[in-house]
Amino acid sequence: MLVSHILKEKGRGVLVIAPDATLHEAARMLTTNRISALLVVKQDGTLAGILSERDIVRTLAEYGAGALPLTVAERMTTDVATCEETDTIAEIMETMTSCRFGHMPVVEKGRVVGIVSTSDVVKTRIAETMRETAALIGHCRVLLTGDTLAFHFAAALKVPTVLLLGPTSASELELYGRGEKIVAPIGCVCCYLTDCDIDPDCMQLITPEAVLNTIKKWL
Repeated sequence: MLVSHILKEKGRGVLVIAPDATLHEAARMLTTNRISALLVVKQDGTLAGILSERDIVRTLAEYGAGALPLTVAERMTTDVATCEETDTIAEIMETMTSCRFGHMPVVEKGRVVGIVSTSDVVKTRIAETMRETAALIGHCRVLLTGDTLAFHFAAALKVPTVLLLGPTSASELELYGRGEKIVAPIGCVCCYLTDCDIDPDCMQLITPEAVLNTIKKWL
C-alpha cells in the first residue's frame, strides 16, 4: 500500500503556518485544531520546516513567557524527512520508527501535497492486515481456530469453522449451522483464566484425533 492511499482516505488538506508567524500564533493553531505539529511553508508553497508541540514546550522551558513572541522560523526543525505519494507504507513506517518522529510531509515537485502521521500509518496497516486476513479466510474450505478474530471473520464470510474452546464460553459463540465446537472435556470450563494450575489443562485435553475427525466432517 502506498502513501497515496492514505491521502485518498484522510484527504490532502494540510494546516500550515508561515515562518514569520509567532510561537503564540502557532500554539493557538495547534490548540484550536487539536493537532500536534504544523508544517512551515514559504509563500511559494515550498516546505521550510516543521514545528511541533515539543518544540514550543522546549522554548517555553528555555525562555519562559518570552518565548511566545519568537518566530516559528527561529524554533522550527528545518531538517525534515519527507516522502512521496509513491512511497510504500512499510518504507515510511521504518523511517518514522528509526528516526522517532510522528509526522512526515508528503512532497511532490517541491510542494507540500499532504502530511502523514504515525496514527495514519498504524490505522492503514491495521486495515490492510484485516483485509489480508479476510481474504485468506475466504479461501479456506474449513477454518480451524479458537475464540479469536479469525472465527468472527469466518462467521461473516460463511466459512465452516471448527472452533476449539477451552477457557472461553461455548454458549456465547454462534456458528449458525456452519461448523462445530470442540469443547474441552473438563468440569471447570469456562473460566476465562489465562493461567491454569491443572495438568493437563483444558486445551491439552482436546486430542488431535478429535480435531482431525471434526475437520473431515466439514470438508
